[in-house]
Amino acid sequence: MPLIGELLVPTAELLKKRSLQEKIEVVLQAAYQAGIDVVSEGKVSKKVGDQIQKSPLAPDEMAEMANRWWDTHIKSIGQ
Repeated sequence: MPLIGELLVPTAELLKKRSLQEKIEVVLQAAYQAGIDVVSEGKVSKKVGDQIQKSPLAPDEMAEMANRWWDTHIKSIGQ
């Protein structure tokens, strides 16, 4: 089957975070809709693609989470 596109999900690692489930649900629903679009239209609509690519967090929230993760990771390596 030919490749018709790809889904790029910024901050995809957040999909596992239960505390962000409400925000992430929008992305997951858009990905589901992308599958429906592909089957019915042969492509993903721009609207759905834009929903998938929109980060569920503001840039400053993402930076704070990343910094906390790296701080914890660096501390665990040093022990």
